[in-house]
Amino acid sequence: MAEIDRVEITKELGKIKNREKAEAYMATVLSQVPDAPVDVQTFTDINDLFEGDGHILIEGKTGYGKTTLLLTLLKRFLDDGWKVLYRDDAGCEFGDLAKYFKTQIFIPEGEGISLTIRGFDADIVRTNSPKKIIDMTYKGNYPLNIIVFDAYVVNPAVSAKFFAKLFMQLIHKCQQTPRRKKQPLIFSIDELNDLIAPHGRGITGAHESLLGLFEVNTRKFRKHKVKLISTTHRFTQISINVRSQCDHIIVKKSYGADIWDFMSRALVTANNKTFWKVLRKVIAMPPNMFLYFDPNGHFDFLTFLDIPRDPNIDVEPLGVVEALEKDQKKIKMNVHTRTGQELYLLGKGWKRIEIAKLLGATPNAVTVDVYRFKARDINAKVHEMISTRTKKTEEE
Repeated sequence: MAEIDRVEITKELGKIKNREKAEAYMATVLSQVPDAPVDVQTFTDINDLFEGDGHILIEGKTGYGKTTLLLTLLKRFLDDGWKVLYRDDAGCEFGDLAKYFKTQIFIPEGEGISLTIRGFDADIVRTNSPKKIIDMTYKGNYPLNIIVFDAYVVNPAVSAKFFAKLFMQLIHKCQQTPRRKKQPLIFSIDELNDLIAPHGRGITGAHESLLGLFEVNTRKFRKHKVKLISTTHRFTQISINVRSQCDHIIVKKSYGADIWDFMSRALVTANNKTFWKVLRKVIAMPPNMFLYFDPNGHFDFLTFLDIPRDPNIDVEPLGVVEALEKDQKKIKMNVHTRTGQELYLLGKGWKRIEIAKLLGATPNAVTVDVYRFKARDINAKVHEMISTRTKKTEEE
């Protein structure tokens, strides 16, 4: 078989905008690659991952162990004496790590906000202040510090605004701390792609702002003894300006089109047989394996043991955060001026959750999004809502 032109494949993938079509194209390409065992000597030392000060980025498909590997790496860093500040992506899998270390968990303030933990001990701190979180992390004697915020948020802009403020507070804290007093810190963000994305792909303006903060400040953290460890679904969801500042790259099982550009660059000096062998293995490897690229461009396939999982450990967050405190007044004003009917119902004592349910929204969608229904949609329901409420009152 003639050698496959990798440059031509890159051009073709660039023309395909649909992800499913891109994967179908890659499947066709890979079907033409013959099986050819190749011995690769890369001289990669995984211990460099734990001894250096470089940032770490983990990429891979959903459900194939990114968070599991992240928790495993964090346990090694905690065992080595690092302090960790961990952003949970709402999966609440941190209990298996908190079981081994003294832990404090930050959750939002607000009526109806709660967190129930089972199978491990932790101190729960209620606060909406990013400054307080940063100060308590550095000053406290808790090796493991967990931020559970996204589990309470429906509107993604609220989450982006919160973490933008948190990131700024961390930067400020680093800059205001004398060199002799700086403490090593792991700032770990599970699913970084939820918070930042390349310019033009941001979910909201708040996400674009957070991306700018990351691009400007990520490289500066080394001076302040802060190491970033993050995960992402795809490399393309993280801007090249952020990716280029990560010295250690870990690739879990991935889709071919998702990692094509990265692999083409990372293995630019590899011969064709080696390139195709590595790519095919990444697409098919088991959940306990990963491909590690060190700062020198050397690479190895490695396996890891998951931290022990305890079936008795559970975390249950309840409640909804509609907005940060400073945004609350503005959002309420927008709600009240949306339509006269909404104002009328709110003034009559109807709760937002009641309006949400009767307008056909999901019971937990108690956000400003509920009030984006057009006036005619509300007019069609308003009389039914009033009569239902009146009839219920009379029966009582």
